[in-house]
Amino acid sequence: MTSTSGGAAAAVLLLLAGCHDATDPEKQRVVGIVDLLGTAPPAVVAPTVVAAGERFTVTVHTWGSSDCTKPDGGDLRVEGDLVRIVPYDIIPIPGHTDVCQDDYVARPHPFGLTLTRPGLARLRVVGRRASRAESVLDSLEVGVTVTP
Repeated sequence: MTSTSGGAAAAVLLLLAGCHDATDPEKQRVVGIVDLLGTAPPAVVAPTVVAAGERFTVTVHTWGSSDCTKPDGGDLRVEGDLVRIVPYDIIPIPGHTDVCQDDYVARPHPFGLTLTRPGLARLRVVGRRASRAESVLDSLEVGVTVTP
């Protein structure tokens, strides 16, 4: 896992502060927690080899309460051989009235993706670090070989 710069910490605070679910004032949309501490399933499930031009699925697992953390899609951006994926979850706001299970379960985020350039592609997943009380963005990368 590669830590982000100090400016990213400020950016995540802005992301977390301004993202509320419009349908429930006690919920907010946040960058999901991506845990790399050896838990199962792995943070990223992706094929190691794909054919250029063929669609495949990458699943990013975020973590949270089984009844209070809901997957809410994400952003996927392809720039050359780099694919940047940011998963989002809906969670209660601080001080909420929901009763949440005190557990830690995987929440799958499937992303459909088509790569057209043969060679090594990097899938960079950006998420929040689970091991810190404050929200800190972090990332991990996995490689996918794209065959002609």
